[in-house]
Amino acid sequence: MNDLKQYLKLKAALRNEQARIETRLAEIAKVVGGEVAVPVVSTAKRGGRRTFSAATKAKMAAAQQARWAKIKAGKADGARPLKASK
Repeated sequence: MNDLKQYLKLKAALRNEQARIETRLAEIAKVVGGEVAVPVVSTAKRGGRRTFSAATKAKMAAAQQARWAKIKAGKADGARPLKASK
């Protein structure tokens, strides 16, 4: 419970510091006569794994089947697929 309180205090302190800095940058922009570029940091994070649509999955499956068919067609003749030289 103590860690949570400490975290919340730090979070509040950081938000206050951010507000103070943004206020100061606005004051500087007024003096300079233009805007001071403030980098925008996205706080939204992408969670979990990426998902593919059904159409994309079908395309991937078809491409994989075509690759395997090409390999198997070469083996039917008794030939082995060529390996790329290094």
